[in-house]
Amino acid sequence: MKNIFIILFLLIFSFKGDAQEANLVSEYTTKESKTTSYSEGEWLKFRVHYGIFNAGYATLKLKQSEIDGQKLYHAVGKGWTVGAAKLFYNIEDEYESHFTKDKLVKPIKFKRRVDEGGYIIKRDMYFNHVRKTVKIDDLKNKEKTEMSIGDVQDLVSSFYHLRNYNLDTIKVGDEIQINLFFDKENYPFKLKFLKKEILKTKFGKIKTWKI
Repeated sequence: MKNIFIILFLLIFSFKGDAQEANLVSEYTTKESKTTSYSEGEWLKFRVHYGIFNAGYATLKLKQSEIDGQKLYHAVGKGWTVGAAKLFYNIEDEYESHFTKDKLVKPIKFKRRVDEGGYIIKRDMYFNHVRKTVKIDDLKNKEKTEMSIGDVQDLVSSFYHLRNYNLDTIKVGDEIQINLFFDKENYPFKLKFLKKEILKTKFGKIKTWKI
């Protein structure tokens, strides 16, 4: 049950679109429309199961913010356990990302507040994409560090970054790679498109990608 919110984000990247040899999608291709695939006010809620049991919930809300005169999107994600799972392992996590409104999505500020069974994290990160650095403010341990980075996404901004890819140009076997900066480290993240499936749900049939 630990890191319930982290695991959820790594698994719920959702795509839809029309799709032969594995190819790396190295060039960022976005949808032709001038807008992103999301907008202010979007609110998502996920129910997390552990076997047959309802273990917790996670929500993701998108609004607007402004930092140093720059207008940004502000995504707030929360995850928590419920019922028996909460008694066994109490989790109350909150993640926030302020990122640019263009389709490339560049994180500007990332906030992490974690309480998992007494394991506490209070950490803020400030990205400078001109200097290619990130300043990390560990509020719990009262430590400040600065690190060099490349083109990276934080845990939350990566979700929105991936949603802007144009799936009309992606084929079965293609891969998307991004660099995920998390916990003071860079994690190469690869997303491979395995096949298209039509799933039957209570909302009807839905076209999906299996990744």
